[in-house]
Formats: sequence, C-alpha cells, structure tokens
Amino acid sequence: MLATALNFLIQSLLEPQDMVVFMGDYVDRGPDSRGVFELLHQFRNLHGADNVVFLRGNHEDMLLTARFDPEEESLWLFNGGWETLASYGIIHSPEWFSQLPEADRDLIASTQLEFPAGRYHFVHAGIPPEGFEPMQRDPRLWIRDEFIDSEQDFGAIVVFGHTIIPTLQPLVMGNKIGIDTGAFLPEGKLTMAAFDPEAEIDGMPEFTYYQINHHNKIEAFRLRKPKPKRSLLRKAKHEEALKVDEQPKAEETPIVEEHPQADVDLMSEEQSQPDELQQDGSHVEAPSEDVDAN
Repeated sequence: MLATALNFLIQSLLEPQDMVVFMGDYVDRGPDSRGVFELLHQFRNLHGADNVVFLRGNHEDMLLTARFDPEEESLWLFNGGWETLASYGIIHSPEWFSQLPEADRDLIASTQLEFPAGRYHFVHAGIPPEGFEPMQRDPRLWIRDEFIDSEQDFGAIVVFGHTIIPTLQPLVMGNKIGIDTGAFLPEGKLTMAAFDPEAEIDGMPEFTYYQINHHNKIEAFRLRKPKPKRSLLRKAKHEEALKVDEQPKAEETPIVEEHPQADVDLMSEEQSQPDELQQDGSHVEAPSEDVDAN
C-alpha cells in the first residue's frame, strides 16, 4: 500500500519543488515497520531531503520515551512495540533501541512536531485550543476530541491524522482537515491530500485527495465548495414571486467527485522498475507550492 502510494507520487503527481509531509506513526501500525522505513529512506533520496518532512506521531513518541522508563516501555510494547521489534528480528532486551538501524533511529529522532505551510498547518494529532487543560504528554501528538470539536480559528487550516475518521473519508471543517482513514485496518485506506499553500480560502477549503486500499487500487477525488443557489425573479399571472432554482442536492454541500485512476504503471508488491521504490531493502540512487500530505 505505501509503496504504491509513493510510486504514484513520484511518477504522476510531484514536481521537483513540491513539499511532501508525512504525518507520523511509522512504527507499530503493522507487521513491517522496518519495510516502512526502507521506503521512507528511498523516497527521501529520490525526491530530495529538503522537500520531505517527517512529522512525529504518538507511536514514535512512545518508542522514544520507552528507552528510559519501564512503564513507558510496557505501554509501547503493548501498543505495537513487539511487532516493531519483530520486524527487525530483534529479541527484546535492555539494548533493543541500539539494535535498530542507525538510519532509522536518526529519522525517528529528527521527526518534527508540527510544520506550517502557508494557509495550512500540519501536525500529527491537532493543536490544543484555548482553555485546553495541560496534559502530561504533548497534545500535538495525543489530543483528540478537544481539538476536533473546537471551532477556534487556529490561524491556518490544521491538517492532522491520529484520529481515524469513521467514514474512511477525510473530515473537512472550516478550520481543520483530518486525513487518517485507518490504513492499518483491514477495510482501511491510505489517504494522500494535495494542497496549494498559497491559494485563497473562502470558507471551505478545496483540494484533491487520493486513496489507496489494500488491493493497491488508487482513487482520486476532488473536494469542492457547493455552487451558490441562483435566485430567479419570475412573474406569474396576477403576482410576482421569487423562486429559488434549487441546485441538485450534491451541489448544496461540499461534494466528492471521483476521477478515473491515472494511467500509470505502478510497482506491485513483487515488481520493481527503474526509479521506483523497492521493498526488498535495495535502494535506487537518484539525484537529489503544492503541499502533499499523508
């Protein structure tokens, strides 16, 4: 699923100057955390380190704090840490962190807590609203309902993950966009969204997003604002009446339009092609504003 998404980005969507923001939770969310990091390293090499941002998720936060606190270590292991270690072939011991590949440790340690980009602000879980009671952990990695329910103006539209949207479609509000659609769930989807950080936003934001399912099928959608209703003044016999020419229901609210899948030859789980990401651990060397977020 991830290999399909990244190959689609490289082959069909990205311009060299585009910034790509990954939303966090690279570990613990499946049986192959090691394979995830191999793909992330390859993608960064292909697209250029200056144009790739890795946000920290709460699972990276748990992994990092697990090094120093036995209780935190137990919490992390229970929430996917065992599977992460198994993907590396590591048997749990006090030295487990040092046994992770140095490149993976460095990537995890260098993850950012948030990333502003024009009219959008990217963060793993959300931004604490005014009046939010302090919590022990960093709310940018852990907050849920208090942020999602808030109508506060955060100064930019906040793009976030962390909380799975039950509809498996992006949650779009005037001040936030949630794009966690449960990729690790059996019926879940991996969502990528493309934003223009300089575009004017009048009410509801407009953007394109792409979803990949576990069969590696890609669907493209365009979310747009409803068209305004047209008021027509019509004269009837013996009276004048103002009649609203109703638009179809789908036009009255933000709609999702499905587009045909792009005609590209994406890498399958078994195949690899030149200049594509590979899942066997090998790396493809390549020379090293819209914002794409996953």
